[in-house]
Amino acid sequence: MEKISELSNPEFNNNTIVAYPSGMNIQPPGVQWLGDPLAPNSTEIDDRVFVAELLDHLGATLCVDSKRVYAAGLSNGGGLTGLLMCDAQLNRRFAAFATVAGAFYLDASLAEPLFGAGCHPALGRRIVPYLNLHGAADAVVSYNGTNTPPPASIPVPEWVGSWAERNECDAPSVSEAEGATVEERRWTCRGKWDAVVSRRIDGFGHGWPSKKDQGEPFETLRGGPTGWDATPLLLEWLGKWTL
Repeated sequence: MEKISELSNPEFNNNTIVAYPSGMNIQPPGVQWLGDPLAPNSTEIDDRVFVAELLDHLGATLCVDSKRVYAAGLSNGGGLTGLLMCDAQLNRRFAAFATVAGAFYLDASLAEPLFGAGCHPALGRRIVPYLNLHGAADAVVSYNGTNTPPPASIPVPEWVGSWAERNECDAPSVSEAEGATVEERRWTCRGKWDAVVSRRIDGFGHGWPSKKDQGEPFETLRGGPTGWDATPLLLEWLGKWTL
């Protein structure tokens, strides 16, 4: 994740601590976070508890501004980020969230409801700032949710729209970006501009947008480099938000 995202690259980041946790590697095909169809049920391993403990540890050992803590994830890591958004206690500990090629599975695709009936953010008058980036040609977590092979995930517009609704956002502005390769939607929510932002990346597959060759299997999955880097965009947007 560190190599792909370059979130620690000083060219992009010179003032932010970045932690790269790993999920449990307990069954094929490898590491999964809660929210993946192959991950154990939360009664066995609940990664939300791990994240809460990780936040406590980082806060106790590093000089962390507790009002400027953010969560970002790729693919199943994006799914975990979504679970943090859905958790009424944990979402109070993060100023904003970002997902790239996030995997948010239908309740019917999982052993327990997590992203649908299990999502209870309890916002009250708060908002959850959210940035979403997803390739329109993603063959792993399909933009429209009809994954091949199954199971199905929540269509990206539906998932993002649910957060626009929870945040009581106005109708989005829609524009083109990055040389017309991106459709960008921006929502104002309870008077906060850009509180929800979603980018549909035309012709892009499953991966992290960047100008650099990331090697295999990442290049095959994402369909090659993009003409823009997601990391500075993500860091700049996250940095606007504080608790």
